[in-house]
Amino acid sequence: MSYSFKTSDVPLPDRFDYFQVAAAESYIRCELSTPAGRDFFAEIDLKPIDDLKLSFIQTNSLHADIPRPKRETSVPDIAFLMFVTHGCANITQDGREVATRAGEMCLLDTARPYSVGQPQGAKQYVLEMPRLELESRIGSLHHVTGRRFSAGSTEGVLAAGYLSKLFANPHPLNADAAPSLARQALDVAALALGNGSTDVVKRLSSPAAITRLRLHHAIDSSLGEGHVSCEDVASMAGISMRYANLLLAQEGTSLERLLIQKRLERCRDMLADPQLQHHLIGDIALAAGFGSASHFARSFKETFGITAREFRNEAGHLGALHDGLPNLRQYLAPEA
Repeated sequence: MSYSFKTSDVPLPDRFDYFQVAAAESYIRCELSTPAGRDFFAEIDLKPIDDLKLSFIQTNSLHADIPRPKRETSVPDIAFLMFVTHGCANITQDGREVATRAGEMCLLDTARPYSVGQPQGAKQYVLEMPRLELESRIGSLHHVTGRRFSAGSTEGVLAAGYLSKLFANPHPLNADAAPSLARQALDVAALALGNGSTDVVKRLSSPAAITRLRLHHAIDSSLGEGHVSCEDVASMAGISMRYANLLLAQEGTSLERLLIQKRLERCRDMLADPQLQHHLIGDIALAAGFGSASHFARSFKETFGITAREFRNEAGHLGALHDGLPNLRQYLAPEA
């Protein structure tokens, strides 16, 4: 289940203690310390994706030490990929020390000791993966732990974009789609860590995995570009329309259906955004890529069962109701 934790929801003297519980729940038991004292602040938002966990964490000063596992203690068979979006994370593992800055990634293996130091204002995504699943794609992790990987490379951009979009999706994942999404997340992580290595590409879960990921990335990228045709999207991915539809048939859809679905989801999110209430519904539809307001209106009602105007009115009403309620969240608040 997804959940969110904020130290601001906890009484001031107990914030760091509660955060240690939340960190153990989200990641792994470790030795935590902070120079911030009573001013310590942290937030964790976590979303499970099949057998993976994707989370976003922000904190002020924090240091974490994961000691060498004791023989009698079972070792969590997981690895963490950290993608830093703000600030810096100072990583130490396998005798290597590296300052991972915004726009960079680093891999940590929980089977061996490591430490993470985060100064004021650090923010990052953390993808928790089964270590054996990752090793099946990139081989031994010893050569990639405790190193910086740029999110500016072709593979890094793909991985960072996929993970951030996957996390930003405000709606619960379809249970049938979760395993496929988890495999894709593992594949993009492997690509970023392998930095285009032919050996890594050969180990990916499907021969068409890279092309399919490129196609999904092209679809997501097209959403803010106004009206873009299916042919345009396939061309952006470097493949033909026929091959695009063959790939998407494995997911039970087609390029046209998926493009419309993504555009409708974007419109729904924009209509629910209180900061966009002054925008005309027709303008939102055009911005999301629909060629005509009538096509959008018909598709929206067929998909969601209500008109776009009715949806916007309902979203505005619920938002006003929420603003009028006191904060009754628990320290670890489950999300829908």
